[in-house]
Amino acid sequence: MRLLPLLLANLMGAALSAQSIAFTFDDGPGASAIHFTPRQRNEAILGHLKAAGLHSILFLTLQKGTPDRLALVRAWGEAGHGIGNHTVTHPHFHKTSLKAYQDEVLACDALIRTLPGYTKRFRFTYLKEGDTAAKRDGFRIFLAAQGYLSAPVSVDASDWYYNSRLEEALEKKPGLDLDPWRKAYLNHLWDRARYYDGLSQALLGRSARHVILLHPNLVNALFLGDAIRMF
Repeated sequence: MRLLPLLLANLMGAALSAQSIAFTFDDGPGASAIHFTPRQRNEAILGHLKAAGLHSILFLTLQKGTPDRLALVRAWGEAGHGIGNHTVTHPHFHKTSLKAYQDEVLACDALIRTLPGYTKRFRFTYLKEGDTAAKRDGFRIFLAAQGYLSAPVSVDASDWYYNSRLEEALEKKPGLDLDPWRKAYLNHLWDRARYYDGLSQALLGRSARHVILLHPNLVNALFLGDAIRMF
């Protein structure tokens, strides 16, 4: 089985003692064309990763995608990044039966298995493993039978919120000064990393090898390079 390529960046500074963090991405290229087209946004994110010499993994879902979504996802695999499973329609496991959720994974697998970078890693939608012990345990058995490993997250950020607010602002004022948005977004990521590393220290007595969840959206097309340099 192809090993998950980890995108690792050193965390600098005494305020945060974790030794590494992996940048991972959920959902896949969206259809928004604000400021950048979907293709330009995709190319910008891949460019930031290439410039830093780093590899990542994209957990794909097919909801709300651009018509050439799989072609844009293929570019991730061709650039050496992993392509993982995130279901087809992004259902909430708490509101979905075990069988229906398993079917979502199988349907997504059928779509991604021919893509370069295909990796048998699964990320739970909304990071929820089921609302009952029976669903949780049943799905773990299912994943193991399919040869899949789960892809947990240790740093949960709100890049989706910053992205939404930035797109709203750019719709009203296309020539908006982006520097205050860049600073606010970087401060948010750093704050989230510090918070979750504090939990790691409290629970484990050490810094975990952190994994952050981001999305291939406009805010990362613009500022991912800055985030990588910050960490």
